[in-house]
Amino acid sequence: MKIKQAIKIIGGQSETARRLGVAQSNVHRWHSGKAKIPAEYALEVEHLTSKKITRVDLRPDLRW
Repeated sequence: MKIKQAIKIIGGQSETARRLGVAQSNVHRWHSGKAKIPAEYALEVEHLTSKKITRVDLRPDLRW
């Protein structure tokens, strides 16, 4: 899953949560596959990973 790669690039679940301004439990749900990352955060993750992981990688089900 691309979200796992993105979290690793950003510096782990806690750092990802801090940088996105969300609870670490939200990041854990994305990491475990229990929830999809919301579109607005997918865009920010794309930025935080310098486009190594894109919004389309994270949410191919959305029309970007």
